[in-house]
Amino acid sequence: MQGTPYLFGKTSHPLASVDQWGDTVILVEPQNPFMLERIGKMLSVAAFGHCYQAATLLPASEMKEIVVPGTLTRSLALGRAIRQACETGADPIAAAMEATGGHLLFTGRVAKKDWEDRDGYMFGTTTVEGSGRFAGHRLEVWFKNENHVSWLDGAPWVCSPDLVVLADPKTGEGYTNTLIDAGDEVAAVGIRGLDAFRTERGLGCAGPRYFGFDIDYRPIEEILDRI
Repeated sequence: MQGTPYLFGKTSHPLASVDQWGDTVILVEPQNPFMLERIGKMLSVAAFGHCYQAATLLPASEMKEIVVPGTLTRSLALGRAIRQACETGADPIAAAMEATGGHLLFTGRVAKKDWEDRDGYMFGTTTVEGSGRFAGHRLEVWFKNENHVSWLDGAPWVCSPDLVVLADPKTGEGYTNTLIDAGDEVAAVGIRGLDAFRTERGLGCAGPRYFGFDIDYRPIEEILDRI
């Protein structure tokens, strides 16, 4: 549901799934996109976590209406900015923020990561103890595969659909929640999400309440204007 096809009312079935042994499943018509994702996840769980799936077969004319323009160009510019900063001894986090229009939310060291593998997802919370000007403060980031909800000193902070990226301050590369661990130094960067996800339908599938939290979404620019 965190994709533009869902936002624009496009169907994602049929779905084709194959695992590493060649077990093949064709899901012809699920009852709704929520069941399509759930069934797809269960197929992956049955295959011990590795499954390859293809879905959302749309004519090019319809795809042009719903894709996010400039994604590859923006990604290339971000990667180039980080690489050049590292090569010249500049700050890769600053370069990344300039390339994305992002904001430095926090710096510190990971104190712990509590997580579990449930229903085909990785759920958990990464706790970061502040350093530098953030010393004495704590950032908590909840994830369901990706980061979605954060708290600064226990108070709700930046949330999905805006991005909370935990990155290595030395390389500028983002950590995956699979690999990040206690002791890692991080810089937390917030990036404005797509306007399409700030609509009622968008927040209904990507806002904090969708993930079960009693938190009203506040745009990142409003949050940072108040501090």
